[in-house]
Amino acid sequence: MISFLRCFATAGTLLVLPACSSSGTDAPPPAISSMHWAADGVAIQATTVTVSAPRPSDGRLTIAGERGTGADARAITMQLPSQEGTYDLALPSPPAPLVFYTEGSAGTRIAYAPKAGSITVSSFSATNISGTFRFTGSTSPLASPDKEITSGAFTVYR
Repeated sequence: MISFLRCFATAGTLLVLPACSSSGTDAPPPAISSMHWAADGVAIQATTVTVSAPRPSDGRLTIAGERGTGADARAITMQLPSQEGTYDLALPSPPAPLVFYTEGSAGTRIAYAPKAGSITVSSFSATNISGTFRFTGSTSPLASPDKEITSGAFTVYR
C-alpha cells in the first residue's frame, strides 16, 4: 500500500511540475505610455497617449495625451525636438517646441498656446522619451483668462 502511495505521489508531482515551470519565452508586458498635468489646479491623467515617428523635415516628434470626450475632452499636444534639453516656450517655434492645451470637442474646442513656460526632455532614447512641462497658455496674446498648466509629466514608449 505504501509503495502504491509513493508511486501515486511521484506521478502527481511529475504532472504538476511542467505546469509550474517556465520555458523562458514569456515576454514582459509592454510598457505603457503616460501623461498627466494640472489645468488651473485640476489634475488630469491622460487615458490615451501617442507618439509619432520623427518628421523627416526636422526630426521632431509629436506626443499627445488625451482624456475624455465631447465637452469634457482635454488634451496636450507637443512637437518636440529629438533630443534631451530644456526648451523655453516663450520663444517662437522653432526653435521652441510647439505645444497646445485644448478643452472641448470639434466645434467647441478652445486651444491655449503657451506664452510662458518650459518643457524639459530629461530622457530620449530609441525606445522611450520622458520629461516634464509647465506653461501659461492663452487663446490669443491679449485674451484672458489664461490657463495655468502645471505639474506636467510624460513618459512615452515607441
